[in-house]
Amino acid sequence: MSPVIAILLLIAIAVAVGILTYVWVTGYISSLVNMPTGIENLIIESYYVNGNTLTLYIRNVGGIPATIDTIYLMNQEFVRTTLSSVVVINPGDVVSVNVDISGLSSGRYLVKVVTRRGSLFWAQIRI
Repeated sequence: MSPVIAILLLIAIAVAVGILTYVWVTGYISSLVNMPTGIENLIIESYYVNGNTLTLYIRNVGGIPATIDTIYLMNQEFVRTTLSSVVVINPGDVVSVNVDISGLSSGRYLVKVVTRRGSLFWAQIRI
């Protein structure tokens, strides 16, 4: 076999491998960029107390809808579980959730929001 044909064959193989590598890398990177986050991430942005009702404003900053199953109000003496219905928050949305706080004394409380997937988000409040 002549040296010219051998060199052309090596160049063709190198170009083919380069093209395959380029296609694989660009496909892999674009799949990472376009991949949904798949993460629940809630923020308790603010709250408002009006009589026996605590209103929590909760924003979903994650990439998937979050379903709130339970809200816990906790202090050093006890834990209260409260939520009258399931709340679904779509990504980017803010919802207000009303919590009955009748019978609670004023003071600092830890609010824990638990989603159906088991994620836990919390904030300290004063009522």
